[in-house]
Amino acid sequence: MGLEILILVFLGILATLGAGLLVVWMISRLVRRMLARTTHRVLDRAVDQVVRAGERHLVTGVGTLASTVQEEMRRNDPRRQEADISRLARDQAGRLTVADVMAGLDLPQDRAERTLEGLASRGVCRVRAEETGKLYLFEAFLPRREVALCDYCGATFEDAEPDLTCPNCGAALTRKQILA
Repeated sequence: MGLEILILVFLGILATLGAGLLVVWMISRLVRRMLARTTHRVLDRAVDQVVRAGERHLVTGVGTLASTVQEEMRRNDPRRQEADISRLARDQAGRLTVADVMAGLDLPQDRAERTLEGLASRGVCRVRAEETGKLYLFEAFLPRREVALCDYCGATFEDAEPDLTCPNCGAALTRKQILA
């Protein structure tokens, strides 16, 4: 009888240990699952934050790049360059050189020459060769002076009144604006 009790006690202890081990194993599995879920959530959130930060920087970078490209395209637009050259010609009393355009508009020499030649070929300005190089004359902006002009013989008089007659041919004089 002593041995049977001892065996029963031993089996009880083994059963208790087995049940305890089973409970510990189940708890460890549960903890692992919870940690795995939590870890995945934490990792997912961290990855999402990194992706969102990257997206913001990418969007900012793309926006900056787009603005830079747009500004460069606007600066290199031939129509804009021609308009800028016309404004520069107005400010310079209708007389420009390639160097004036390069300095005034921050353009490279080849582009300044090409644009000025294009304007000259379309009749917007005319080219006059000078010792220092080509001079582009924009007649619309050249200074003018008022004179009395004979419509018949073409003579001009600085100080004559327009209601007088031409001293050369006797025709009527009219007031006109001519290039200075």
